[in-house]
Amino acid sequence: MPLSKQQLGSLLWGIADTGLRGKVEDYKAYILSLLFFKRLSDNYEWETGRRVEQFRERYSNEPNKKQLGRLQEEATRSSFRRNPSGRTCATRSSKTKTSDYTRR
Repeated sequence: MPLSKQQLGSLLWGIADTGLRGKVEDYKAYILSLLFFKRLSDNYEWETGRRVEQFRERYSNEPNKKQLGRLQEEATRSSFRRNPSGRTCATRSSKTKTSDYTRR
């Protein structure tokens, strides 16, 4: 006997309401941690790529291994900023200074 859309919806809602209620709480911290890690990774990659592009524009060549390491280090530091409440957060800054990479 086929189910109507309303019956199917009620059945699925009942399963989700009773079967998953306690289990979602178990996975919430895990999922939120993964989402936060993904955000940090994306910001790091974005910031590193942006800094390498700025280097290319400024010096008209590719950074060497030492310079690339410095660019990645700076990207790491700029990916973790403190917001006004004092909490560390992952942000994308549109106003990041480009330092002279060849002096150090």
